[in-house]
Parts: sequence; structure tokens; C-alpha cells
Amino acid sequence: MKIRKTQDWLKDNHYKLCSSIEQTECYKWSRWLKDQRTHVFPCVCTIRNSACSFAETYHAIWKVNNILVKEDKFIEALIDYFLVIEAKSSLKPWLKRYKQLFQEVLLIDDNIKVCHGRSTLQNDIFKFTKEELKHLLKFEEVYLSAI
Repeated sequence: MKIRKTQDWLKDNHYKLCSSIEQTECYKWSRWLKDQRTHVFPCVCTIRNSACSFAETYHAIWKVNNILVKEDKFIEALIDYFLVIEAKSSLKPWLKRYKQLFQEVLLIDDNIKVCHGRSTLQNDIFKFTKEELKHLLKFEEVYLSAI
């Protein structure tokens, strides 16, 4: 999935998400829709229907999109990093300044796997390319090397 298309996909499928939430037995999605800061726990339903799978897919793509729209922050962090290195200054303030951004990076993966049932054979996988994630991946690499 192309990053540029994620926002369009989310917008185009918002109504379907609302309809899907009405069809699920699980209340976590309606709570999340009201307050997107709500933590969504993994599904433990005995029966997973397509509405629940769609809500999970939407949520996973929404999470990735929310971090990817911060690409300018990754670029800014990388520029700051190389300025600190060039000045031979301590990396501690840089690490502290970008700790929250780094923690957000740890929450996403370039593969979004959504299970449709109890079997691990019933999955959809959405993949973002390394090129699309290059600033995020470089930031993660630099941050980890600076720790």
C-alpha cells in the first residue's frame, strides 16, 4: 500500500468502519471511534466476523498513517542528529528530545497482518515498502545506534 493512498483509503472507508462497528459484538471499536487515544487490546472474541476484521484492518492502517504523516519530524530529527555529530556534542539531549517520536516508531511495522479467524492461515497482509518508510527507518536506525 502506498503511503499517499493511506489517507484516501481511510477517508473512503470511514463510513464502512462505522457500519462495521455496528455489526461487531465487541465494544472496543466504538470506544476507539469516540476517543482514538483509547488503547485497543487484541481480539479475544470466540467468533471473528468480517466486520471485526475490517475494523482491525482500518485501525492498523490508521496507526501507521498517524506516524507516517510525521515524516517532516523524522527528517528534522535526522538533520539535528547530524548537526550534533558534526559539532561533536553529546547525544543525550538529542535522545531525550526525540524519545517520544522513537517510542511511536516502535509501535508500527511495515507489514500489517490482520487475522480473519482463529486459524493463522486466514490473514490479510498489507505491506509498506522500505522506500516509503526510508526516513522512519533511518531515524530508528540512528536512534538505536545513539543509545
